[in-house]
Amino acid sequence: MAESHLVYESCLEVIPAVYRTIAASAIKYALIPIFVLISAIPRANAAVTIQNLCVEYRNTPLGIDVAQPRFGWQMAATAGERGLEQTAYQLEVKDPKGAVIWDSQRVPDAASLGIKYAGPPLKGSTRYAWTVSVWNQAGAKLSRLSWFETGLMDPSPTSAPGAEPSGLAAATAIWSSMRRTWLSLTPGTRSPLFRAARARASFTAPTTRV
Repeated sequence: MAESHLVYESCLEVIPAVYRTIAASAIKYALIPIFVLISAIPRANAAVTIQNLCVEYRNTPLGIDVAQPRFGWQMAATAGERGLEQTAYQLEVKDPKGAVIWDSQRVPDAASLGIKYAGPPLKGSTRYAWTVSVWNQAGAKLSRLSWFETGLMDPSPTSAPGAEPSGLAAATAIWSSMRRTWLSLTPGTRSPLFRAARARASFTAPTTRV
């Protein structure tokens, strides 16, 4: 009887230990999927970044005089990420008031350089904001904002108000001004230099030989 009693007590001690082991294992394997999901959340958000946003191959450029500026960007993967690929992009350009003047809509293309502006004519000396959105092969979307500023949007040197003419245009303007001044004077007040210039201008060479 004494031996049976000892065996019975030993069983009572072993059974709780077995249950504790089973419960610990169940908790361990139940927590593994939770840890995997938690670790995947920040990686999904940090798997891709957009950098080197440029317009006409410059970052936040000033004085753009191109009617259809070209946009570009780079999609970069964080450390440890491989096989990242852009599958689509979208560009938006807004005026200083925040109104969207051009929306490329979602374009299923991996291109990320030399994308031409295709909206209405840009205004001179104006800062525009632009946003690029990209999608990767997993369908995740990421956006980033930048800006550019236009110049006069006219290559003519005399297009700006008050601009001074140059080259032949300047010489012509000076000569016309001097001529108008000279013609406005009376014959007695014209200098000898102007009188000589007028005499040479009005002289007609003979058409017949002597």
